Amino acid sequence: MATTRCPFSIEACTLAASCRNAVIVNQLVSTTDQALEILERVPGLKISFDPSHLQVTTHDVIDAARRLGPYVAIAAIKDAVGVPADFKFLAPGEGVIDFAGMLTELRDAGFDGDVVVEHEAHLFGDQRGPQAVLDDSLAAARGFRAQVTAGA
Repeated sequence: MATTRCPFSIEACTLAASCRNAVIVNQLVSTTDQALEILERVPGLKISFDPSHLQVTTHDVIDAARRLGPYVAIAAIKDAVGVPADFKFLAPGEGVIDFAGMLTELRDAGFDGDVVVEHEAHLFGDQRGPQAVLDDSLAAARGFRAQVTAGA
């Protein structure tokens, strides 16, 4: 595998991991292959799995979940549509991400960490208030969990 130029220091991550500090990479790499190269080089390094950024940068979210799953410390539920030049982050279930498929792949890869709902849809026109966002997000997360459980 060719060495990739990384926007952060492998040495710094290795040092932090050796001191038993939690080191989690989030959106500092451009591709799943680049993330894997870094994760495989630094023992103890973990990644924050954000499918919305993968989706809008034209990555296969399911493939990324399968391949990165063993390294995931936390996963986000935030939907998205579009491409880098024209995208929107949306409420869970309003975009194109297959969250049940993503969560199934993460689980099958050994992930058993926290899953959080990340809300940025208000930046793209979502007019719901905080309580509606919370209620709808909880309902969506429960629905995704039910789909994963039913498929187990």
